[in-house]
Parts: sequence; C-alpha cells; structure tokens
Amino acid sequence: MLLFHLDGVALDLVLDSIWQRCGPVQMLSLAAAPSLAVYLAWDAHREKGKFQSTIMGLCLLGSSSVYFVTPMLVEDQPGTLNQLIWGYTTVRYGLSFLSCCTIVLFMWLARLHGGLNLQGRRLLFGLVLLLTVYQVVHCLLRMQIFRPLDFVPLAFFAVVALTVGVWIVRLKHTKRYVAATGFCMLLLCIAALSIGGLSQRWHAGYCEHFDRYRSTSVYSQLSAQPHRILVLDERSYPYFGSRRQNYVQQPMLFYGSQDVVSRMDAAQLDLVAARQDNQNAISRYQRATEELSKSSVLEEYAPHTSPIRLFRRTEDSLQKR
Repeated sequence: MLLFHLDGVALDLVLDSIWQRCGPVQMLSLAAAPSLAVYLAWDAHREKGKFQSTIMGLCLLGSSSVYFVTPMLVEDQPGTLNQLIWGYTTVRYGLSFLSCCTIVLFMWLARLHGGLNLQGRRLLFGLVLLLTVYQVVHCLLRMQIFRPLDFVPLAFFAVVALTVGVWIVRLKHTKRYVAATGFCMLLLCIAALSIGGLSQRWHAGYCEHFDRYRSTSVYSQLSAQPHRILVLDERSYPYFGSRRQNYVQQPMLFYGSQDVVSRMDAAQLDLVAARQDNQNAISRYQRATEELSKSSVLEEYAPHTSPIRLFRRTEDSLQKR
C-alpha cells in the first residue's frame, strides 16, 4: 500500500502515472488537495456552505484514506514496485480520490467566480477554458488509435447539453422551445444509434483484443459456444465473454487437482482454464497446470500453444461420475 511507500521514487511514479493517464486537470487538483481541504474546513463553518463543504470534506478525507491503504496499488510482487511502474492501477484505484479533488477544485472556482468583478470573471473563465482545451488535447495525444466514430456520441451529447442550456436561458416561455426540444430528441436518437454501432464493434473485437493482449487464442476458442469455466488465472475478466455468456468460477487458491474435479462436479463446470507461465514469487495458482496435466480424470480441451491451457473431464471419468 502507498502508505508505507512515501519515498521519492514511489511518489514520482505516482505523479508520472497520473499525468500520463489523466492530465493537467487532475494534476492541478491533486497539487491543490491540501489547500482545498483547508478551504472545505473553513467553509464548513459558514452557514451558507456548511452542508456542501461538510459532505465533500468527508468524501475527500475518505477517498484519500482508501487510496493510501489500497492493497496492490504499489506492487503485487515484493520489492518490485511493478504496479507503480505499470501505472494503470495507480490511477484506476485512485479514481474516487482524484474525482473528489477535481470536484472540490471546481467548487472553489465557482465560489471564486461569484466574488469577482466582470473583468476578473472573464479572466477566470479564460483560464478554465484554456485548461479544458489543454486537457482534451492531452488526452487525444495519449490515444494510440484515433477513431473519429468514437467521438460521435460525445459530440452529439455536447450539442444537446449546449442546446438545453440555451433553451433554459433564452428560449423558455417562447415558441421556439418546441423546435429546440425536437432538435435535442433528434440528436439523442442519433447518439443512441452511434453508441449501438460502437457496441457492436466492441463485441466483435472482444476476443481478438484479449487474444492479442495475452498472446493466446483461448478466448476465440471459448467464443464458439457458452461454457462453464473454472478459472485458475489472476485475470478472470476475459473469460466471461463480451456478452457475459460464460459462467466463471474463480477459487481463492489452487487446492489441488482433486479439489478442481470436485468443484467441476458440484457446479457442473465443463472447462478449467489455467495459466502455465506464472512463476511469480507470490502466485495463487502457481502449480495448477503442472498438477492438472498429471491428473487421470482430466485432459486438454485443445492443444496448448499459448500460456493458457484448457482442461476438461475425460470421457471415462464422465461415465463413472
């Protein structure tokens, strides 16, 4: 957990990960977090902002506490800092904390905006707009594959939000509200169709993505028909299938081949998936493939040409069951 790794190396990796995977808004929010906490404590004593500031202060305190004590955030293999070096889980496990920091930052900016004169408001608006544009450009440059279709729903929803805003401010109680409402409904329908198209592409490329990511062909093999699978692999998510058509059971540890057979009988499982190249110092399923391959009641479902091997009950053992 990060609480026991508050040294320069670990903190540099945390900041680099947040910058690479989030951007300037989250970095600014994180840097301002101590000051924002003081602001919330001060504002909570005022009658006007007592409720909001108290709630957000508790959220900020709770999310930061959870972030600093989250297991596996720093490393899952002793002395490697592998999770911090990878960087993905550093941000993933901290989304609640980073989101709270961002919300509180913009709460403060909103309060600041209300106390400025016209020139100050324009300057603050320009700075926020510049920061927003920088954030969007940063995210676009970080994308490895840019597909314009991915942004169609977002663009339509943005136009809808803008139209609704104009409708509320200027078109309310006028004859134009009918046209504005119809326009919004049309855009929402187009956005829904675009999301449907993206969904189909996601389902179609699900198995191919995980096959490529994990150097295997197992997930494509499993997509032919629904299965009930016992997973002896740290990452169980891909085995569910894009439409969650597979039933997946993942034990906490590998307790031996006899326990595997018992679980298959009890839950009517037809396959066992085990990763064979797992030689980490800490591993829940390290001996799985070796012992399963020696079992007399299990056989390989398909020739193993990848790090992941599939096993099933032999015909003889099924008849004797």
